[in-house]
Amino acid sequence: ATICSYPRDSGGPIALGLALPEMDAVTAEVNAGRHVTVPTTVGFCMYLRREALADVGVFDAETFGHGYGEENDFCCRARQRGWQHLLACDVFVYHEGSVSFGAERSPRAAAALESLTRLYPHYLQTIASHVARDSVGPYRFALTAALFRRSGLPTILMVSHDLGGGVQQHIETLRQGLEGRANFLVLGPDAGGIRLSVPGLHEHPVLKLPANRLDELVVVLRSAAVSRVHIHHLARMTADIRSLIHRLAVPFDYTVHDYFAICPQINLLPWSAGSYCGEPGPATCNACIAANPAYRATDIHAWRREQAWPFLGADRVICPSQDVHDRLARFGLAGRAIVRPHEPVAPGAWKVAPPPLAGGRLRVALLGSLANHKGAHVAAGVAMALNQETTEVRLIGHTFDGFPRELRSLLAETGRFSTAELPGLLRDYQPHVVWLPATWPETYSFTLSAAIDAGLPIIASDIGVFPERLAGRPLTWLVPPHASTAEWLAAFEAARAALEAPRPSRRRATRAGVADFYQAEYLPPPAPKPRGKSLRVAPAARKAPYTRLRRPGRLAVVIIPERLDNGVLSPCAYIRLIQPFDHPAIGQGLDLVIADAATALDYDADCFITQRYAMPDQAAGEALATHVRALGAALIYDIDDNLLDIPADHPEAEMLLPRAPVVRRMLALADAVWVSTPALAAALPACGGPVRVIENGLDERIWCAGAPLPRPRLGPTRLLYMGTATHDAGLEIVAPALERLVRDFSGQVEVDIIGVTGRAALPGWARRPIMSENAWRSYPGFVNWLTQQPAWDIGLAPLPATPFNLAKSALKTLDYAALNLAVVASDVPTYHGSLADGPGGLLVENTTAGWYAALSELVRDAARRGALAARAHAALLAQGTLARQAEARLQALLQVRPGRGAG
Repeated sequence: ATICSYPRDSGGPIALGLALPEMDAVTAEVNAGRHVTVPTTVGFCMYLRREALADVGVFDAETFGHGYGEENDFCCRARQRGWQHLLACDVFVYHEGSVSFGAERSPRAAAALESLTRLYPHYLQTIASHVARDSVGPYRFALTAALFRRSGLPTILMVSHDLGGGVQQHIETLRQGLEGRANFLVLGPDAGGIRLSVPGLHEHPVLKLPANRLDELVVVLRSAAVSRVHIHHLARMTADIRSLIHRLAVPFDYTVHDYFAICPQINLLPWSAGSYCGEPGPATCNACIAANPAYRATDIHAWRREQAWPFLGADRVICPSQDVHDRLARFGLAGRAIVRPHEPVAPGAWKVAPPPLAGGRLRVALLGSLANHKGAHVAAGVAMALNQETTEVRLIGHTFDGFPRELRSLLAETGRFSTAELPGLLRDYQPHVVWLPATWPETYSFTLSAAIDAGLPIIASDIGVFPERLAGRPLTWLVPPHASTAEWLAAFEAARAALEAPRPSRRRATRAGVADFYQAEYLPPPAPKPRGKSLRVAPAARKAPYTRLRRPGRLAVVIIPERLDNGVLSPCAYIRLIQPFDHPAIGQGLDLVIADAATALDYDADCFITQRYAMPDQAAGEALATHVRALGAALIYDIDDNLLDIPADHPEAEMLLPRAPVVRRMLALADAVWVSTPALAAALPACGGPVRVIENGLDERIWCAGAPLPRPRLGPTRLLYMGTATHDAGLEIVAPALERLVRDFSGQVEVDIIGVTGRAALPGWARRPIMSENAWRSYPGFVNWLTQQPAWDIGLAPLPATPFNLAKSALKTLDYAALNLAVVASDVPTYHGSLADGPGGLLVENTTAGWYAALSELVRDAARRGALAARAHAALLAQGTLARQAEARLQALLQVRPGRGAG
C-alpha cells in the first residue's frame, strides 16, 4: 500500500557533517533496492499506490483531525485488506521534527494514540514487536559502515565490558575529544553474545550477535574500515577477541584500567570487603581463587598466562600512571607499556582554595560510587565513630547493596549523578575536604581529578595512583590503606587544624604538566581521502600479518598446551609447560603466550612448544610445523608417557590408541623432543630432532609455600594413595596388605585414597576424602586443596612393572615428599634412583608380604617414618623443584636451533 524511507527525526545536523544530497547518494548506493516490511509508515514521507487508496479509502479526517494518527489508521486498515507497507532503505529523508504543530504536538499525538488503540487493540504490541526485531537495523549499519569507509578517517574499534564506571567515562571522553578526527565503534558483551554500537550517532541501532559468529562480525568491521582495535577491558567478554584482531589484520592498543589480567578479583582484594592483598605468591592466590571464584578462573598460573597475550602483542600498552607500569613490570607485562595519563595537565601552581572553616563543622565529601574497593567499609567505620557535632560526612554519590542501611543517613547520601554534574555538586556543598579512602591501588581515578580541579583539600589512601598524582600538593594528607578508624579520624583533625591555622605567605607549590597524549600521539597521521571508489564492495579478506612477539634481548615463546575435553588445561600441561615457564627463575627472559593449534599460526615467535595430544590431528601438526619453518623458528614437542605403546588393557586405551599417529607425526616434525625420563627416551622411535630428558619437577611456590606441618604425637597413622583414575592395577597390588594392616592395627591406621580408581565404592577399609569443586577444575586447584588437608604420615606408590609403566617418571614420590610424607614405592625401575630409593622412603616388592612388612614397620616406628619424611622433603628441595631445575630447562630451550636439528 505504501512506501516510505527511514528519516532522521531529531532535527540536529546530519551525521558526519554531510549535506543532504550527499547522504542520500550514499544511501542509494549502499542499500540499492533494499527494503523491509513495516506495520505502519511515517506520514510526512510516504508513497501511496492509487489502487490501495481506492480499495482502502481516504484518510479518516473526522476521527483524527489534522496532524497525527491518520496515516497509521490508513495503514492498519490497509493491512486488514491484505496490503503491505515497505520501508525503502535506499532513500534518505531529513525531517527537522515538530515544525508543523509546535506546542500542539504532544496533546495531538496523545489523542491520536488513544484513538488508534481503541480502534486497533493490538496496535502497540505490533509496533513494539517491530521495534524489537529492528529489521532495518542492518541496513542502517551498512550505511554507517559506508560513511566510515568514505570519510578518510581512521575507524577504531573499542572493546570493553558493560559495567560502566571509569572505563566507560574514559572511552566517551576519548571519543568526544577526537570527534571529527576518527570514527568509533564499541564492542561489548551482551546476554548470550556480543553487541556492536556506534556511540557517536544518536539512537543508532545496536548489532547483536552470538559470540561464536566472528565471520559476520569481521565482515561488518571490515566494511566499516576498522583500522585499529583498542582493548579497554575483557571482563564478561565471551567472543574470542584475539582471533578477531588477527582476522582483521589490524594493530591494537590495550589500556590498563584495573588488574583484571593479573587477578580475577580485578581490584587485588582477596574478598569484597577486604583490603589490598599485597600481590602474594601463587599458593596464596590459588587459595584466594578457590575461596572466591570469579570469571571462571581455576588458578593463578593459567589465568595470568591466558590473559597475557594483549600485553605481548599490542602496539602500545597504555598505563594511566607510573604505578600501573611498575606493577605490570613485576609480572613481566610491561615490555610494550607506556605511561600516558587519561587527562592532560597544564603546568603551574597547584590550585588549592578551600572554603573558610572558622570554627564550624568540618564538611567532608566522599565522591562517586561507594563500593567496597572504594572504601565502603572504611567509611562505615568512620561514620559510626564520627563526632557529628564537629564533623559531617556527605556522600556525593551512592552506596551499593550491602552497605549498612542505618549508616546511610550518617553519610547524607545524595544519589547518582552524571560526570558533568559533579563540579556543580561540589560547588553547592562546598566541602572543606574531599575524602578518597580506596582500599585498592587505583589506576587513575576521575573523582580525584574532580577534587583537584575544584581546588579542595584531599585526604586519600597512600596507595596506587594517589601518591603519584598528589605529590607535592598543599593541604593533602595520605593515610595508609590499612589504616584504622582512629587514624582516619586523626587525618580529619589534621585537616581541621591546617584549615583553622593562619596561612603564612609562601611560594606556591607547582604542579608538573602532562601532555595530551590522545590529541597529539594517539591517532596515526591522516590518510588521503579515497575518491571515486564504489562504496558497494567491502574490503576484501586479507591474510593477517603475524603478531610479532620477538623483541631484542628476549626469547618469544608460544605454548600450545594439551587440554581436556572440557577445554581445561590438563595436569600434564601444568606440570610440563605452564608452571615451569611461569616460574620466575625460568620465565624472566621470556615473552610467552598460550595459544591453541589455530591461534598459534598468527604469531611470529622464536620458539613454539607443544605436547602430547595438544594437536587435534595430523593436519594441525603439519600446519604448525610449516608455519614454524617459514618463520625460521624452532618447534619443540614434549611428551611424558610412551603414548605410542598404550597397552590394550589400559583403562583409556580405546580413546588413546587412535591418537598415536598424531603423536608419531609430531615426534618426526619437531626440532627437539623433550621427555621426562631416560627410559622414555630409549623407548621412542627415531625423532626429527634430538631427544632431551627434562625431568619432572614440582613448583615449590604452591607445593612447599610454607614450612612442613608438625607431626601429631598421638592418633592413628594416616596413609595416602593418590593418582589418576587409571591406577586400578596399582590398587590391586597394595589392597590386600592395606586391608590386613587396617585389621591388625585396629583404630591405629587410616587409609585415604584420592583418585586411583573409577569404582563408585571403595573397600570398607579405605576412605575417599571429599574434594572441593575447585580441586576438580585444575591441577593447581587440586594442589591447593590437597596441601590444606590434615597431615598424612606415609605416601603409597604401588606400580606394576609393565613396559608402559617403565617409561613413567617418579613424580608421585615428589608429591609425597612435598606433603612431608615418608614414601613407600614399588621396587620397579621407575622408582630406582628416586628419593624413595634411600633418602626419603622404602622400595618394596610387589607382593602382599612385602608391602605389609614395610608398612607395619613404619606404623610401629613413628621416629623412623618421621626421619624418612624429613629426608624426603629435603631431597625434594635439593633436586626436585622447578627452582633447582631452572638452569637445565633454560639451557634446553636456548640450545634448540630453528629448522632441522638442535645442539
